[in-house]
Amino acid sequence: MFVHESIYEEFLKVLKEKESTISIGCAFGGNNHGPQVNKNQLTKILGYLDHAKNVEKLECLMGGERHGEKGYFVKPTVFVNVDDNSKLAQEEIFGPVLVVLKPWKTLDEVI
Repeated sequence: MFVHESIYEEFLKVLKEKESTISIGCAFGGNNHGPQVNKNQLTKILGYLDHAKNVEKLECLMGGERHGEKGYFVKPTVFVNVDDNSKLAQEEIFGPVLVVLKPWKTLDEVI
């Protein structure tokens, strides 16, 4: 996600508030966020999160881990101030992960 510097901090504040209201569990139980499709996908997503936190040392605003011990749930995750060269910015994760790139100033810069 690309966010202009003039609203960056306020945007992250509102995003964190909204994300914290997401309920995780069986989709048939009125929850907002269900499980990953299988154990392989769960493992793949957790590998991306581990790499982002421990290898690239990216800033995790929220989430970044498994939810519970049963099922294939991942907490909705937001990484912020991410550089274009990050693995998270370059690869499709297919999980509940939002990457907010470093704030931009000019249209040319974001393009």
